[in-house]
Amino acid sequence: STLVSKSNLASTYSLMGRFREAAERQEEVLETTKKQLGEEHPSTMISMNNLACTWKKLGRDVEAVELMESCWELRTRVLGAKHPHTISSMCYLAQWWKDQGRDDDAVEMMKRVVELRKEVLGAENSKTINSMYYLARWWKDQGRDEEAVELMTRCVELDTKVHGAEHTDTITSMHYLAQWWKDQRRDDEAVEMMTRYVELNTKVHGAKHTDTINSMHYLARRWKDQGRDEEAVEMMTRCVELYTKVNGAKQLSTITSMHFLSIWWKDQGRYDDAIEMMTRCVELFTKVHGAEHADTKASLSWLEHWKQDEPDLEGDDEMTGVEGENDT
Repeated sequence: STLVSKSNLASTYSLMGRFREAAERQEEVLETTKKQLGEEHPSTMISMNNLACTWKKLGRDVEAVELMESCWELRTRVLGAKHPHTISSMCYLAQWWKDQGRDDDAVEMMKRVVELRKEVLGAENSKTINSMYYLARWWKDQGRDEEAVELMTRCVELDTKVHGAEHTDTITSMHYLAQWWKDQRRDDEAVEMMTRYVELNTKVHGAKHTDTINSMHYLARRWKDQGRDEEAVEMMTRCVELYTKVNGAKQLSTITSMHFLSIWWKDQGRYDDAIEMMTRCVELFTKVHGAEHADTKASLSWLEHWKQDEPDLEGDDEMTGVEGENDT
């Protein structure tokens, strides 16, 4: 039929990333299904869902949310709250409300999604675990740290059981849990988890993958905090080599790793190496940020103190250049 043809064409356009054309066809399909089948027909609600998702991809967020809210209300009334399609609409809404800054509404909805998916699909279903993962992150955003850590711990356990330790979902959940344990000052557990995270990232993505190098950088800093200086220096040296090879010398993550390594070399008494490396940091930060940026000034301050042979500064001074440490 013409309706089926338009629906298939819309799907094809969507798969090709031609969302404007997909939306045009989907709008026609929705209008036709409403007239021919009625608003409460399952096909009409599927058409509403598909169009809402396409509008979202096009950045038409307000329209997308309004349509998905209507779809959810219809599905709840016609199909029931526990129907998988109803729960799917709820999950979309939770994420879109979160995008709109409606954090409380989003958290309440996602909590309900988790409860329903546990009841309908079971705790070990991939969709259930995925919903738990988002809820844990959103609780963390709200400062509900204990609940967030407890739920993310459960995600790691379930992801490992269902997908295996080397699955991307498992590795991602481990990363967040390691970060949050560090926030709770559960340093030994955090380092143990991050060590495992580095091993798995290396095995799954390879040593030159950005996620792998970022995790190595983070682990090196945690080892340094624990007084494991030799291991920390060795790991950060490797980070500098990999960042330089993969991203280039002028990339912020590269320069930031060089900055930390130079300080740690100074701690080890490798004065000449530290001076040479920090001089390079100042040059690169100046090119990338400009002379007045905080990172440039911080590196310059270290260098001037060392050249004057003054006592070491306290701490190893936070830098801004490495991404992925607090979010992946």
